[in-house]
Amino acid sequence: PADDQVQGLEAEAKAGTYLRRANTYYDLGDLEPALADYDRVVALNGQESKVFNNRGLARADHGDLDGAIKDYSQSIALNPQDAWAYYNRGLARAERGDLEDAIVDYSQAIALFPDGRDKATAYNNRGNARTSQGDLEAAIADYDRAIALNPRDATAYYNRGNARKAENDLAAAVADYDQAIALNPDDATAFNNRGNALYNLGNAEAAILDYDQAIAMFPEDAATTVNRATAFNNRGLARSCLGELGAAIADYSEAIRILPAGDEKAAAYNNRGQAYASLGDMAAAVADYDQALDHNPQYATAYGNRGNVLYAQDKLDQAYAACSRAIELMPNFTSAHHDLALVCEAQMKKKPERADDWCRRAL
Repeated sequence: PADDQVQGLEAEAKAGTYLRRANTYYDLGDLEPALADYDRVVALNGQESKVFNNRGLARADHGDLDGAIKDYSQSIALNPQDAWAYYNRGLARAERGDLEDAIVDYSQAIALFPDGRDKATAYNNRGNARTSQGDLEAAIADYDRAIALNPRDATAYYNRGNARKAENDLAAAVADYDQAIALNPDDATAFNNRGNALYNLGNAEAAILDYDQAIAMFPEDAATTVNRATAFNNRGLARSCLGELGAAIADYSEAIRILPAGDEKAAAYNNRGQAYASLGDMAAAVADYDQALDHNPQYATAYGNRGNVLYAQDKLDQAYAACSRAIELMPNFTSAHHDLALVCEAQMKKKPERADDWCRRAL
């Protein structure tokens, strides 16, 4: 109805009409008019918990997490038995990074929801919050409960797979990814993550098949740019492991082309540099390590790899500087310490008059 038609109604009827229109706008994704109508409903009748819950949803989708949390809190104050208000506030708090408070809200929602899919979803999201906290054992227990309540929930299997992979329980992670993919064969991320677990288990051939599938499934759009590039980078690692260095370089190059500036692009440059070094193209390797360090100046691994290649080129002063910086950034970087000792030994042979100095530096 138009606003002039609504004005003639009694307050209660007017509030109901605005609420229905607000819900329709929200369902259509038209958030601005939805929020305006929810505001009108609150002004007419501020005692309906569902109005605050629904406005909270719209505010959250609009990016106003603080406003959403206030609305969910008001909804809870008006109806403390509303499981959805606790659940939605948990989502908003988790998105804001308030994990402990989010867990409290999910726990309350779990207590209020009857057994079934809604309770399973609350367990799943509490598991996600606990995973983000690093409490993997508790997270896996939550995913177990979610799966017991809803055995067809692909997301719970996927999330449990991620937690198990983080615990290095790789075979169990693969089993969970298998189940997630069986329930939702269109989940490209599940293929990518199963590929990672298989790669870490030493099965590079099977990992490549999963990366192939993920790359084919990820659309070429902004929303999945990083995911698709990561799959290329991961396939490059698996191909490098099999000695397929030319194909690996092609994958790293595609990841570099896709990725925005930042740490992940730095990692792709570093990996391509390693492949070039394995092919004996040291100049290309150094150029890639330099690019990696441009994107991430604190990247100890790239400094260490750069030092190793410069040592192989007999550029000892530059190699010494690179290895020293790698150790400064990562004091327990074993291979950098090893390469630094080799550099110092080579310098002692070249400059015996400074042998004592280089020996001290090696130590």
